[in-house]
Amino acid sequence: MDLVEVANALRESPADSGALLESALSALARATPLESAPPVGFTEVVARLLEDGGDVRDRPIFAALLREAGLFPYLSQADPSDVFDQIAIEAHTAASHIGGRKLVMHRDQATAFLYADAGHDLALSAPTSFGKTAIAHQLIRTNKHANILVAVPTLALLDETRRSLANCGEHYKIVTHPDQVPADRNLMILTPERALEMLPNCVFDLVVIDEFYTLDDARRRRLENAHDERSTTLNALYSRVAATDAQVVMLGPSISGLAPDVSPRLRRSFVRSESPTVHLELNRLDDPGERKRPARAAELVESLSDPTLVYASGPARSETVARAVVASRSRPERLDQSVDDAVAWIRENYGGGWVVADALAAGVGLHHGALSRGIARFMVRAFNDGRLSCLVCTSTLLQGVNTAAKNVVVVDQKLGTGEFDSFAFANIAGRAGRMGRYFVGRVYHFGVPPADSGRIIDVPVVSQGPDTPDELVVEVLREDPVSDDERQALIREELDAAQLSIETVRTNIGVPLPQQLALARRVRELNDGQLREFAWTTATPNTSQLTAITNLLWDSFSSAPTEDFFAIKPFISSVGQLRLRLKQLQQFGPGRGFYAAVFADQRAYAATKKRKEPDFGATIRDVNRFMRDICGYRIPSRLRAVESVLRPVLQEHGIPAADYRGYASTIENLYMGVAVAALDELGIPPQLIAKISPQLRGAQTADASYGVLRGLETGALSLTPFEREILDEAIGGLGGGQTTMNI
Repeated sequence: MDLVEVANALRESPADSGALLESALSALARATPLESAPPVGFTEVVARLLEDGGDVRDRPIFAALLREAGLFPYLSQADPSDVFDQIAIEAHTAASHIGGRKLVMHRDQATAFLYADAGHDLALSAPTSFGKTAIAHQLIRTNKHANILVAVPTLALLDETRRSLANCGEHYKIVTHPDQVPADRNLMILTPERALEMLPNCVFDLVVIDEFYTLDDARRRRLENAHDERSTTLNALYSRVAATDAQVVMLGPSISGLAPDVSPRLRRSFVRSESPTVHLELNRLDDPGERKRPARAAELVESLSDPTLVYASGPARSETVARAVVASRSRPERLDQSVDDAVAWIRENYGGGWVVADALAAGVGLHHGALSRGIARFMVRAFNDGRLSCLVCTSTLLQGVNTAAKNVVVVDQKLGTGEFDSFAFANIAGRAGRMGRYFVGRVYHFGVPPADSGRIIDVPVVSQGPDTPDELVVEVLREDPVSDDERQALIREELDAAQLSIETVRTNIGVPLPQQLALARRVRELNDGQLREFAWTTATPNTSQLTAITNLLWDSFSSAPTEDFFAIKPFISSVGQLRLRLKQLQQFGPGRGFYAAVFADQRAYAATKKRKEPDFGATIRDVNRFMRDICGYRIPSRLRAVESVLRPVLQEHGIPAADYRGYASTIENLYMGVAVAALDELGIPPQLIAKISPQLRGAQTADASYGVLRGLETGALSLTPFEREILDEAIGGLGGGQTTMNI
């Protein structure tokens, strides 16, 4: 029998794994050597033998198979007595100088780690189950770098990374918020926007960029017709750290190669591994059509006994799917008391009738971008530790947040409104199975998956091709225009005509250059009286100032390529509604009162127009998106851009300078203050933050709040069981606190 025949036999008759073991090893001996990709059928054979368990794992012949495969983590679990097995395990074990934790690595993982540990740049592409993150974390735990930056694409991944590296707090100050003050030795875990803010004051020895495929947003522009300023910002960050002596380690899944025009340094660092540690079993289902798919998926979920992720294209769609899964349940699922406690808390703090609470009460979790961070974090944690058997999710789980699922059901082959490509499908499918836990992952999908087109990553700031955003062209402009090419010369002329400096554009790197140019031209057309409406420095503008600045924001940044930049229709469809929502947030704070006020507005409007009752779940999604996206990033980032463009104009007119930092911070922190709002990023919901606010009195900075939190005795506080779990988990994720370091 060859390997494919053995794999087929194991698939059909798993009980015969012992009898097939000799055939498997014999077939392996005749197969292609393993120096490159494993031979067809090999991974499946190993995974199915591991899946079966039993006495197969204890047999020396199986240990030989694992050793040949380079799967030393699995070999170590078998407690091998063979001296060659012990030597192989020891040779692939990385010791840690922080926490004393040793990590047994598989062959390709160890090769990549040793390469990076020798000080080389590394751009690693490997399957989802490879253990890429473990390589970076083990590199950090060598404790030989004075200042480390870990750049992550989302706050959710920032939170997870901080928790994973919490034990490094005894050797580094862990910095995750721009309000924190660096120490002598720092481990900074930041989004690219925050990293750029901190970069001028820090010199890094090691820079880790997770999910580095986000450097190339051509795919998103093609699939979703959307501009991704995170990609532009990450390119600027890469350009600036690559110009230093820092070692750069980048990690990403399923990348075929790099574009021809990337730098030789980056090309030398690229390593691609196709060595999966689990086997993915793809199961195609007949597609009943978009409307009937949720019910069909729900029937499938009901028939599966292992933990199952269900992917849907967006927040509203995921809630529709969750309702279908709940409706299909033939018997109530017996829930852990902690899940019942979570349901009670959600209903108390958000009101009844929300599908998130109703689904959770039936044992079905939800995870999408319109959930508060605390609830989203609880859903993942409850799923991973077995308290929930089903988690319905969107693409929010795709960028590095770890889950432990045996099955993945792909309901929609879409990302938002854009179509899938093979990269997106592979990323979602790769969530099935987990190294050391679920050796065979099962993927169920409707219809034909996208054809494998490969994924070639461009780094636009390096390649400077025709699709490179204008602001990244400015990023590489030299002071001397002699070396400009035709496009650079044209952009320089536009900057000069608008009297917009190169430094200003670089400061506002995420803002599309056409919008910065239009803004510069617009403010230069204002007379002295109009300009004075923008010359304020307070943390809260007066009514006329608020009207002027919000009108300018709306008019300047709601054009291509970021149409509806501040809009969440129908929740916010005009600049007047934007001002109304800001005033309501200021009045009620980010708690139940805000949701209730908005819902009351929407009900009254629907009654006036004789329309149907609004959906309370949609209101919660809209309010959460408003607080997270519009207030948490979009308004503050554009306020800073307006201030930087206005500064020289006001100076020319002899008008005192504007300073919007206070107001930007007020909005960004949802009127709670930076010291309090920083706790939201730890997964503590605003409602719970309000409960512990007496303990936080006097804390003026994020560092001070974290210090207070570490000293809290949660058992002495008047909290619900759910609140205590959330708070204890957040405190545990902070790790040791350091404010000054002299190591």
